[in-house]
Amino acid sequence: METGRAALLALALATPCVTALPWAVQRSTQPLACMDEGPCSLPQSQQGTLLRLLRTPAAGGAAIAAARSYDGHDWEGVFPAPAAVTCAGGACSFPWDAATAGSYEVETVHVTAPSGTTHATAHLLSQGTFGTTRSSLEAFDAAGGEDPAAAGAWFDAQVAAEPTLVRQYLRVRSNPRMSSAMQGDAYEPCDVGSRWHAFAFNHNDAGKTLTVSTNGDVTTLALDGDALAEVTDFPLADGTYEVCEVDERAGPGGDVTLAPAGGCGSGTVVPNPVIAFAAAAAAGTGVLTVANGAPAYAPLAEVGGVVILQTNGGAVCPPASGALYFLHDGDAWYRFDRRLKLVANTVEAPTSAVAAAVTPGNLCPAAAVNFLNQDRCVRDAGCGGGAPACGSRAEVANDPNLGNRYTMRPPNDQMSTGEAMDGLDQRYHIHLGKQMPFHNVAWRAEDQLRQRVAWALFQAIPVGQDLGRTHEMGAWSHYLDIFVQHAFGNYFDVLKEVSYNPLMGLYLTFERNSAFDYDGRLPDQNYAREVMQLFSIGLHAMRMDGTPVLEGGERVETYTNRDVVSLARVWTGFRQPATRGNGETAGSNVVDPMYIDASHRDVLPKTDLTGGYLGDGYPLCKDLPPQHFLQKGAEYIYSGASSVEGVHHDEYAAPAFEDLTPLNDTSGEPVRVVMAGAAYCASWSYCGSASNTGLVMYKAPVAAANDVHVGSWHGHREAFIVGLEGPGAGNSHKIYHVNHIAHRGNTLIWRPFLFNNPNWGPAEFEADLAVFSAKFPPGTRIGVYNAPPGEAPSAPQQYTPSSSSPLYAALCAPGAGLSCTFPRSVTLTAALACPADDAVCTSADDLTTVKIVDGATVRYYTYARPTCVNFAVPTATKTAVAGANSLDYQCLDAEVPQAGAVCCIPGETVPVRFARPPQCLVLGDRMTQASAKARCAAAGLELCSGVTGNMGAQGWQIPCSDKQWTWVDAPCSIQVQVNAEGLVNLVSAGDHRSIMQMGSQNTFYPRWAAGYPTAGASGCVTQADGTLLCDAAASEAAVFGAVPTRAAAEAELRIGAFDPETFGGAYACALPEGCDGADVVAFTRGGVFDASAVVGLRQPAGGYKYWANKRAEVAVGGFVFRNAPGFMSMLQLGGWAKWKPQFKGPAAFYGARDAAVETDALLLHLLHHSNAPPFVAKMLINRLVTSNPSPRYIETVATAFAAGSFHGRGSGRYGCLHATVAAVLLDREARSTTLLAEPTHGGVQEPFLKLFKILRGMELGLADGHTEVLMSDLARKIGQDAFETPSVFGFFDAHYSPKGAVHDAGLVAPEAMLFTTTELFGLFNGVRALVQKGLGDNSWEGVLGSHDGGFAMSGQDLVGALTFDPVPAATGYPDAQLASEIVDSLDAVLTGGRLSAASKAAVLAGMTIYEDPVVEDLDACTHMGSIRGGYTLEKHCHSCTSGAPCSRADVCRASDGTWHWSPPRGCIMVSGFPYSAMASDPTQPCCSQPDAASARATATRLAVELIMLAPEFHTSALRLPMGTTRAPPAADAPANNAGYKAVVAIMLEGGADSWNFLVPSNDASKCDAPLSYAHYAEVREAAALPLHRVQGYPIAVNRSEQPCSEFYISGDLDNVKDMWDAGDAAFFANMGNLIEPMDKFNKHEKEHPPHVHAHNVARRHMQTAHAQYASANGILGKMADALKGTAVTNVYTLDGYTRIAEGDEVPATVLSYNGLVEMATRVTRGAELVDRMYNETSGSVFAEHYGAMLQTSIAKADELRAMLDAQGSLATWFPNTRVGRQLREVAQMVKLRRADGTRLADRDAFSIRVGGFDTHSSFDNARAREVDEALRAFKAEMVAQGEWSDVTVVTMSDFGRTLKSNGQGTDHA
Repeated sequence: METGRAALLALALATPCVTALPWAVQRSTQPLACMDEGPCSLPQSQQGTLLRLLRTPAAGGAAIAAARSYDGHDWEGVFPAPAAVTCAGGACSFPWDAATAGSYEVETVHVTAPSGTTHATAHLLSQGTFGTTRSSLEAFDAAGGEDPAAAGAWFDAQVAAEPTLVRQYLRVRSNPRMSSAMQGDAYEPCDVGSRWHAFAFNHNDAGKTLTVSTNGDVTTLALDGDALAEVTDFPLADGTYEVCEVDERAGPGGDVTLAPAGGCGSGTVVPNPVIAFAAAAAAGTGVLTVANGAPAYAPLAEVGGVVILQTNGGAVCPPASGALYFLHDGDAWYRFDRRLKLVANTVEAPTSAVAAAVTPGNLCPAAAVNFLNQDRCVRDAGCGGGAPACGSRAEVANDPNLGNRYTMRPPNDQMSTGEAMDGLDQRYHIHLGKQMPFHNVAWRAEDQLRQRVAWALFQAIPVGQDLGRTHEMGAWSHYLDIFVQHAFGNYFDVLKEVSYNPLMGLYLTFERNSAFDYDGRLPDQNYAREVMQLFSIGLHAMRMDGTPVLEGGERVETYTNRDVVSLARVWTGFRQPATRGNGETAGSNVVDPMYIDASHRDVLPKTDLTGGYLGDGYPLCKDLPPQHFLQKGAEYIYSGASSVEGVHHDEYAAPAFEDLTPLNDTSGEPVRVVMAGAAYCASWSYCGSASNTGLVMYKAPVAAANDVHVGSWHGHREAFIVGLEGPGAGNSHKIYHVNHIAHRGNTLIWRPFLFNNPNWGPAEFEADLAVFSAKFPPGTRIGVYNAPPGEAPSAPQQYTPSSSSPLYAALCAPGAGLSCTFPRSVTLTAALACPADDAVCTSADDLTTVKIVDGATVRYYTYARPTCVNFAVPTATKTAVAGANSLDYQCLDAEVPQAGAVCCIPGETVPVRFARPPQCLVLGDRMTQASAKARCAAAGLELCSGVTGNMGAQGWQIPCSDKQWTWVDAPCSIQVQVNAEGLVNLVSAGDHRSIMQMGSQNTFYPRWAAGYPTAGASGCVTQADGTLLCDAAASEAAVFGAVPTRAAAEAELRIGAFDPETFGGAYACALPEGCDGADVVAFTRGGVFDASAVVGLRQPAGGYKYWANKRAEVAVGGFVFRNAPGFMSMLQLGGWAKWKPQFKGPAAFYGARDAAVETDALLLHLLHHSNAPPFVAKMLINRLVTSNPSPRYIETVATAFAAGSFHGRGSGRYGCLHATVAAVLLDREARSTTLLAEPTHGGVQEPFLKLFKILRGMELGLADGHTEVLMSDLARKIGQDAFETPSVFGFFDAHYSPKGAVHDAGLVAPEAMLFTTTELFGLFNGVRALVQKGLGDNSWEGVLGSHDGGFAMSGQDLVGALTFDPVPAATGYPDAQLASEIVDSLDAVLTGGRLSAASKAAVLAGMTIYEDPVVEDLDACTHMGSIRGGYTLEKHCHSCTSGAPCSRADVCRASDGTWHWSPPRGCIMVSGFPYSAMASDPTQPCCSQPDAASARATATRLAVELIMLAPEFHTSALRLPMGTTRAPPAADAPANNAGYKAVVAIMLEGGADSWNFLVPSNDASKCDAPLSYAHYAEVREAAALPLHRVQGYPIAVNRSEQPCSEFYISGDLDNVKDMWDAGDAAFFANMGNLIEPMDKFNKHEKEHPPHVHAHNVARRHMQTAHAQYASANGILGKMADALKGTAVTNVYTLDGYTRIAEGDEVPATVLSYNGLVEMATRVTRGAELVDRMYNETSGSVFAEHYGAMLQTSIAKADELRAMLDAQGSLATWFPNTRVGRQLREVAQMVKLRRADGTRLADRDAFSIRVGGFDTHSSFDNARAREVDEALRAFKAEMVAQGEWSDVTVVTMSDFGRTLKSNGQGTDHA
């Protein structure tokens, strides 16, 4: 073949040297003959063979696959109707009933895969990466090629690869200029990493004053008085100027705009000069001079004129005389540029930096302790005040050597000035920043599989575009890292971290969610619903193989709306963490996990989804073992230099009474009172060393001069002690009176009181024992005690174990120097012994704080009580009391240690007061009621049966802590209030808690055994509201009388138990053979198998799960419910106590822990739900491998998820994603290349993945000055991008079955939702621009306008270009053989080696290089005219002479009048488009010899562009060409052009709050009582529209038909109001979808629409009006189908796929709300070439759907383009909102006419989508205002066209919303 001449030989498809890829697929079919009944045997497949069992229904229709066998594997059922195949010993069969089954046949498919080693490898890489690369294929070859183990080895290597965390990628590349609003430190001049620039001005100089002064040839520039530079030839005269704007580049292109002060509107642009000074002294004192190479600096890569300090050589920067600082090195000068410094504060290495050193405003950089970092925190960090300091994932330091590529969240001052964008080293619009880090990681990261799995998980659990917070780049990256981090971890960790993430809390509106008891509003239900439906279990029950569970032929729902309401209460109390330093965000913290504020948490029990409670399986708190805080497993958390009880307790543990000298006492002795008689100190009264001189009793703060007491008479004026006088004689002494005599001081009178006298009158007192008078200034404390002078009395303290205590040793953990190391947390590995003299250790029921004293160092630990639950209705209840100005009562579980004790003299109700109450072992002691009684009795007292007076004023010496809740010996009871739904409200008479009040609506749903009480039930009283108030009796009983079987125990036991080992030998094994290693073990107390017995069941991971052998029930009105266990303490702090640190601290600590455990319990419940394994399995299979996996494949993956293992891979833990992903990718269904020939295998490729396989496979190389891939608005252009999901439902509906081949096969193709004209053409045009021009703002000379759909930001310079050389060893011109090799190489990386012979032939045809055509009359050439949208494409023609420039496209007309596409001589002609032989130099003479390398590059670009059109590029299996040409879309019948009508359906997505569209009148006389605006406002509360926003928009209605004769339309809908007044608008109330009529009385007997509160399902119901049929067509589609044959009807959607437009007969046309999108390749290459790529039908249902969709889209676009070009502009301006743009396009289509003036249709139907109506967390009506404004414009335009009377606009929404607010917004109604 001749290669050395200018004219290249043609490539003809018939040329022998051109060979297609050798995929060989041969099919044959044979009927299956079976017996009439019984099993039907199936043949076995061989390697490389696929057998398919096809069933043709008896009623007729197309055959559908029911089962298959391939590569010698057993048969397996396949969707949509899998056959029940059974296999044994290699023989398989299925049951067959000839009467009903129809006929069967077996299709045999022989598949011969391509030779070589790339196709299977490329297949794997296409599933597990963002795109196959040549280097990855070569790596496989080097490792053994297609060896079966190679896939596993690659998988293992990818799992082991270091994770590329997106936040880390972002942070190291973020180095913005410092701002006062930033939360971080700055690099200073001498810091390594400081940044300097050679140009004089920077962006921050705007607004400053420049002084220009010239002396000879040198001009001095001074900025705000500081020397800036000395330059020559400065273009402006001497004087003073204002710096207006700065372009920070030195040399060409860099400039500064200067103007006289105030004249920036017309400034002068001058070059930004390079800094120079003739002498160093001229620069001032702020100069860092380089000497002998130190300090060293280096240029910043890809950024001109900028250097970074690498070492400082020990230099000390001298102070600057001005604001500027310079680096001087010989002739080079650089100006210091103060930039943000981020410190490293990772989870693995938390920072110990001091806050003041790193953050303006002294914000600590350390994160708070949370579940992500708690095991790696640093104690006593520099800014932690002794508290632990912790890190955050990927919170690395920035690296100035990488430049400032990202800004994270720029502060407002940098946003307003433009510094945030202009200061970037690679400029882009800030709103693109949140996607860019992930784009670059996906493109270049080595851990591709991890990133691909993370992308799949993100799509399943997204935070979408409607959250806002566009500039929170660090927070978005951190969210994505959840999936990167846990891609091979555990799905529980994914769910938990997502649930605590602030972005998710804001997105799904449960951040700031509160309990109903807190604010009287039902908790927001948004997250409760979506975490189930979308993140864990789905809507319908499945078996492990993904097949549906049916009851009565109907699918079983996984949860009900009642479940949602119940579980919404779990998602209360979540709050954003405190703001901290280190540069992530400004003013808020949306990076660290949310915390739970227990005061906002719902404390009632919650039901689960399987007939139980979330608290099932957890042990009861009342069953805690004795001294549980010393048992094996006890956990202690380091609190730091203060305890969780706060300094109030910590300080009180110091000496209790200060020895202060009275003002007039000069002796220096403390104020003392000594009893005037013998009194013996009781052993329990802590008398000190002088036991015979008195007792410690009292302190009284002095409030004013000469005044000892404050408060009431009873408060500070009396106190009591008990002493012994004589053997056995009781005596009580009382400080009774404080006499105040003006000007004479105060007198304390101490009198004795008879022990048994019940009266307290003064007559009962004997002689004074002591009198003391003195003047006491304010603040004096009077101590009355028996200790010698200088000694303090004893007082209650926090538990402080001695240094000899084993607990002290465990918490101190002495280091090498024997000083304590204070571990972050301590878990006891064995039970600890108690020192004999340690009363706390031996006798306390519970413990909060442990104080460890190590010399002068004092540190605190908090005991983290084991997880346990309490019953809603205790079996034993007693009253607890506390109070401030009055007494409050609570009815509590007496068996739980949750209150203190108050002791009384027997028969009295005034508690005895002590300096250290003998009943309290520690400060804040909590005990059971039984312990409280025992402690008082031991002190010779009794537990008070009630309390008289003011408990709150008694200080610290009556209860065990100030204002502590304390037990009293008084009975109480709990009743239940039952409503008509069976929900119960707890009621206790006299209880102060709001949750215990009658009618409080704090309800929960108990698990009733068999029905619940109704009117007339015994023990119940019917209330006015119809509810029943019933007595409740709680009981417990043994379940088994002997050791049960495992099955029986699992079925019957519901209450967990603590490990019997922790009860100190109280339990003994009940098995005769012993309890070592048995599957079921049991333990008893005293050998009796009763309710105290414990049963243990061995767990798969080892160890035992223990269960209590008891059931707990509550009898109510003759009915029974299982007692409900709850995690949250029902003890409730009163308003006076919730702010007390000694209560709030522990309550917050334990409450937050209990809430966190409850949250974990729900997540674990969802994780262990039977649906979770197949749900996660299907989700990952769909995203990575295939859309319609077989049941066997799903079950294999689901089993790996549940077992935590797949062929030795995985952790062995349930929920293991390592094992799950291994099963997804390494299962035979994923790895078989034989299955690629199955027509239903594989699926449609995501647009995002298609783009990135171009970027990776074609080896995008970045241009000079660029280090990051920059792409703009991918979601708008191709339908997909990170963080741009249109809603929480992601990009796709998993159940989407597009009409055509996929739907006919009964399958789904979720990604086909983006097979619309807009997204398909957007991808084509963008990739075409990328291939031909690179990644930049691509202008194609008017072909499609100035910006033709490229992926770069408009105006962006060239970011990069594709550099892939498919045949690097080639040196010649692309002849036929080389062209084939080019295509083969591209095929491997772009389609996984799946390009069919037909597709390859079409690509080669498009690459054909022609010899110069003969043009007879070159002089007759003329110009081609205007072709697209007003842009003119000039087509030059000329006679080719040597050296003439190459024209872009010559169009010449020969003498016969025909047109020729004629390239100049020597130019390469590619499909009628000539290219220069030197692509980079269009001026290269065309008549010279073409360059072979350029010719190969041109051919490669064309091949990429054409492969991109092939079905194999868009799908994941073989195309399977059928050899037939698809019929073109049928031409529309001519319209009748009479009676045109159109309907526009506007879907208000999210659930519009229509209560705020139409409001009742403020005139109550115009409405039926109680309806009125006042009533509306009362019920709606914060959700109500203010009266002033509605009162001016009244409408009158017929009172006989409506409850009001006047309503108000929202002022946000004032244009709708005008339409109402004109008779053009109507409201339809109470609209919704039902299956059959129902009302509130018979609703339990009727069939309900499924999942009416789920957005996507409710939206489908609304759009189909056929709620019971998930596959129903849409309303508009049905209308069009019904009109076919009667009227020509077109259906259009303006914003992607919508169900409402789907029909059988009339396919919907998808238009862009930005106008018609065309296919650029087809415009410039010619329709015939493009059409060849898809016109041949395909056997693959997905390839066929693609081809048909593309064919229809092109045909419709061609038709519309011609008419739109001829159509004039609209008469009306439309708002530039999403709905405004959509309605503008509707108006364009209504106006549309053919050239002959006829319409396209008689009927048009339009579907419009408007998001933003989900108001869970907003009362804003902004979206309604947008719709209103758009409707105004639309009506005006329709009126102008004369069409308004023939066009109907209908708005609809998912569902209504609750009338009552949830506090932040409204919920689903």
